[in-house]
Amino acid sequence: TENREKSAEPFDTWFASRDSNFKDRHFIPTVHSYNFDNFLDFIAERKKLLVTKLKTFAV
Repeated sequence: TENREKSAEPFDTWFASRDSNFKDRHFIPTVHSYNFDNFLDFIAERKKLLVTKLKTFAV
């Protein structure tokens, strides 16, 4: 399964192998680093993407 594939290789290698729309489909922001040290920046940027998308559903 994909979870086993993901855990069997380094994150950078696995992430680079995803198709070009993967980040868009999963609301993954483009940040300078996906390492744990940058997690708070990642979360802040992802929140912006999610809020923007949710606003498109507002009545």
